[in-house]
Amino acid sequence: MNFLISFSDLLTRTYRKSLDLFKHYKIYVLAFFALISITISSLPIIQNLRFIQTFEYNFLDFRYQARGPLPPNPDIVIIGIGDSSLNILDLVSKEDLQNSEALSMMKNNWPWNRKVFGLALEKLLNADARLVVFDLAFNTKNSGDDFFSNILKSDPDKTVLCSYIDYQSTKSYQNNVVHILPYDDLISDEVNESEWIGYSTIWPDGDGTIRRVVHGKSLIAEQLSGMAEKNPELAATLPDLDEMPPDIFSLAFTAAKRLKVQVKLPPAYQSNLINFSGPGNTYDIIPFENLFLTGQWDTQLENGKIFKDKIVIIGPTSEIGFKDVHDTPFGPIAGPEVHANIIATLLSEKGSIDESLFQGNLLANFLVTLCVLFVSIYFRNAFVKLFFILAVAIGWFLVGQYLFNVHHIYVSNIGPITGICLLGGLAFTFDFLIEQFERNRFHDWLHSFVSPNVANHLIKNPKAYDQLVQGKRKTVAILFSDIRKFTTWCEKWKNRPGQLFSNLNEYYEEMVNPVIQTEGTLHQYVGDEIMVVWGDTMDEDKTKGLWTPKDCANRAVESAKMMQINLKELNKRWTENSADKLTLEAGIGISLGEVSIGFRGHSKRQEFAAMGDEVNLTSRVEGLTKFYKQTLLVTESIYNLTRDTTEYRFVDQVIVKGRSKPITVYTIANTSSSSAILANAHYKEGFELYKNKSFDEAIEKFNSAKSLYGDDDYLCKMFVDRCQQYLKNAPPSYWDGSYVMLEK
Repeated sequence: MNFLISFSDLLTRTYRKSLDLFKHYKIYVLAFFALISITISSLPIIQNLRFIQTFEYNFLDFRYQARGPLPPNPDIVIIGIGDSSLNILDLVSKEDLQNSEALSMMKNNWPWNRKVFGLALEKLLNADARLVVFDLAFNTKNSGDDFFSNILKSDPDKTVLCSYIDYQSTKSYQNNVVHILPYDDLISDEVNESEWIGYSTIWPDGDGTIRRVVHGKSLIAEQLSGMAEKNPELAATLPDLDEMPPDIFSLAFTAAKRLKVQVKLPPAYQSNLINFSGPGNTYDIIPFENLFLTGQWDTQLENGKIFKDKIVIIGPTSEIGFKDVHDTPFGPIAGPEVHANIIATLLSEKGSIDESLFQGNLLANFLVTLCVLFVSIYFRNAFVKLFFILAVAIGWFLVGQYLFNVHHIYVSNIGPITGICLLGGLAFTFDFLIEQFERNRFHDWLHSFVSPNVANHLIKNPKAYDQLVQGKRKTVAILFSDIRKFTTWCEKWKNRPGQLFSNLNEYYEEMVNPVIQTEGTLHQYVGDEIMVVWGDTMDEDKTKGLWTPKDCANRAVESAKMMQINLKELNKRWTENSADKLTLEAGIGISLGEVSIGFRGHSKRQEFAAMGDEVNLTSRVEGLTKFYKQTLLVTESIYNLTRDTTEYRFVDQVIVKGRSKPITVYTIANTSSSSAILANAHYKEGFELYKNKSFDEAIEKFNSAKSLYGDDDYLCKMFVDRCQQYLKNAPPSYWDGSYVMLEK
């Protein structure tokens, strides 16, 4: 034990000395940690951590949302195969079905006859559409292929079909990469396949959200990569797969090449951020069936004029029918509209959003960390320091947002924010440790004079002392507890004062622990008596239900219950371990009301106190426990606030000494069984008859209750005796059933 104490003292001294050293060399310590912060925040292993990446993803999404929607590219039109297109019978008249070959074929279940797409393409080409991009995989043979193929081949420079990349796991290798192409007979032999077809596959980020697009892939490299995952020997012989030139291209890039637009293709496997215009339906989506509805073609589509010189994307927009809806920074967006945003990004003057300028840039980390270091050293006030550190963070955010909005540059936030958090957090941690150390030292000193609740209240609210010296009124719950036959106790150990105080302190330990657990204020020990108050040092919070009168009452009752359990266990422990220790009984009285609280006493020796009529009343209620032979009594104010959580039994209506009006007292019921409920009912009915001076009938009710409670029930016996006395000597006419106590 002595070793442990010495070791604890050594740790305390070391802790204090370390804090003193930090005070003297704070600048050098923070500068050292600033270098560590810059290094750590720039490490790839840190930047690739899942929670760091998640933060980066969320911040990037916030950049998009803070920028807000942009006008969509007016040269792009989307024709969507939505729910209405798949349920054409519910929306189109029989006349329209008869007049349109395409609509009559669309009434059948998906997949439709491919002639439908041939007819659609024919109308768009006749309307002088600049380019028609199909975001649909025509990879299997189907009826109507011949007609569709003929339309495709009639003007091959104006059409782009889509493929997709499928990853299939096999025993041989992890990812068997398959490029799923359109049905062979659809494509013209005269045109290079790469000019006709682009893959529609878009790879999401680690959180499942689409933010980037890879415009070029090497299919061979993808296949070799999958094989290498299962075969380490093969992996050692492979060249650098990242250097292999791409041989398949994205749907958007293929469309851009079709348009003869000069687009700089990034290296294979390098992804580019998509400059999304906004949330779903930022681009107006024309239902596919409107191409064949005469009324819609003539009015909404202006007889096809809206397609003239436009890039038309045809694809599925029904989430239920195709599930081609993707999460983006702006929320869910259908696949065709995602491709519209990608094409618009490629065709814009500024192109895609550049995220390479500050990616992993030590300069950005250094500048931000240097600002935080200056703030941490120069400013001592915690609030001022926090303000300027937040100003650095906000300034960095605004610069990054400006670059994102105006120059299409995304500045990575991993390094700078990590630096701000690491260095700023360290500076605050050391300041907090020093302040906490001083606070704890004062706290320990203050605890030796007042209750922990009062000490905490004064530390958190330094101005509270002046208020409490003057006193203030508060509604509180009050508990008094007193040992029964304490005089006998003292007599037993009068020659052994050490034993007396040891036992008394052990008793206090068990009785005060519940007070601490329920955050009550221990006001005073008077001999063997304990006085506790709830709500005197705490401000009421009605929104959370904390320290309201109901909360204070519940805490007081809960504390009393735990006191009774602890006392029972203490008696059992004493009885088993020592034959000369007495079994203790304690009475507890609880009430709630308004009192005056504050400091009282001489200027050199004061104590925190609660004073008022309610304090005196609670003391009287505790005294009544002896008279009624109950371990706990509560007043009606406590009963009304806690009866929904605690079962009570009515005890009596009594006028205590010093009062003119009666109070109603209750005790906690031992059980909530049906017999106890019936007993309580008989007992309460008996009391009503007793109040109405129907003493014979009251005796019957009290005896009925006693038979259910048990023949040794003191309260039933007490009322039976009173009734019998009043049968002999009738009470005065003004008597209301209240019992008058002539003693405290």
